[in-house]
Amino acid sequence: MKILKSGCGCAPLAVDRLRRRFWMRLLLPRHRAYRCRHCERGFLASKSIIEASLAAQREERFLDLQRLFITMASPP
Repeated sequence: MKILKSGCGCAPLAVDRLRRRFWMRLLLPRHRAYRCRHCERGFLASKSIIEASLAAQREERFLDLQRLFITMASPP
């Protein structure tokens, strides 16, 4: 399992949180275990990094929808 600073690199980010054994939590208490749904790779990352990546992804989707709406609403 790798310790990543920004997730696995797959786009869009889709991860499942994994349970860790007690000794793993003692070694790296600030990291959580995740598995990517696309590439099935397991990795450790901090909760804040994953949340920031997901928030950026949601914001990007919102802006894409907003641009689409503006394009559809403007007269030809």
